Amino acid sequence: MANIDELKDYIESLFSFAEAISSDHRDRAVDDILRFCAYIIAADNKLSPKEVNLLSELTGMQINPEDFVKFIQLQNWSVFENSVPMILQWLMIADKQEGKGFERSRTIDFLGFLVQLGEAVAEADGIDKSEMERIQNYIVYLLDEVKVQLNDGIAKENKSKSANTDEGKTKDQNKPKPPKADNPPKQTGQKTETPKPKPAAPQPAKKASGAVSIPTTGPTTKLDFWQAFKPYIDQMRHTEFSKVKIKDDDCLDAKPTVIVGVYNSILMRVSKNLLRLELYIDTETEAGNLQILDYIKAKIKVPSALKGRIEYERKESRRAQRVCVSFPGFELTNRSCWGKYITEIMSVADDFFDAVEAPMRDLIG
Repeated sequence: MANIDELKDYIESLFSFAEAISSDHRDRAVDDILRFCAYIIAADNKLSPKEVNLLSELTGMQINPEDFVKFIQLQNWSVFENSVPMILQWLMIADKQEGKGFERSRTIDFLGFLVQLGEAVAEADGIDKSEMERIQNYIVYLLDEVKVQLNDGIAKENKSKSANTDEGKTKDQNKPKPPKADNPPKQTGQKTETPKPKPAAPQPAKKASGAVSIPTTGPTTKLDFWQAFKPYIDQMRHTEFSKVKIKDDDCLDAKPTVIVGVYNSILMRVSKNLLRLELYIDTETEAGNLQILDYIKAKIKVPSALKGRIEYERKESRRAQRVCVSFPGFELTNRSCWGKYITEIMSVADDFFDAVEAPMRDLIG
């Protein structure tokens, strides 16, 4: 069984790591840890007093059982299962900036921690097979994502190794296994130390700068613009955008990250000569959408670069609502302006989406 004191020490180090970036990042890290625990607990559709006590002890927070059950019920776990926690993205940024390989990274330390945390939650009220399966499947998913985002060389190495495996091996045997940290203690009685994140804080994700260079001649369709934008989109902390398929369309709509029916979007309005960052709020009811927009407007902590620029398009006669930042003067047919607008958008995009997501997390928590 995982050592609870070591898990507590790691979690606190993790929160300090996030807080070194900003206080908002600490809140997001707390949310990521609680959401992962909720995902494991939701497997058997019950929350036991032992699980509540464990979460309170690990996080140093007083967990209200009724509120936490509501929190679990509000989640879309199919979205969660295909998303990378923000805290893991920050760790990967730090590892990439320091040129660390996968085997010596903060990232692999964090994945090992998640395995131990998941097992501690699963064992709190007696091991449930469905909970253990969730841990295994989610860690395998994260490992695949990490290999793509952190170190392409790791993916190539594994592909080469896979080619040399015996044909008789099963698909599961060929999958990368999550780091296992609890088996040795069970067999030998020795303590397993949970690695702590290094104190150095990651820097913000690289942003497009004045060095953005887009050829000024060539076709000027919407598809051409998005293809020129794509390398910079892939640098965003909000990795949901890197998974959007580029089309000859007005917008890039990412999958919901917090509330089902609420989408982060980057879009163009050719007829109005503008580009826009947008939170598109379109849940089942107009009243619910208005509540989300009003709560964001009341609680948002506006980044300094966006002071006076955030628009709240509140219309009671329309179901969908919008929170956005516009970039006027864009001309799709003028390729010479593309680099300028990509630079402007990338300088604030992650901060904007972080800012509008934070109140939503507070609302559903």
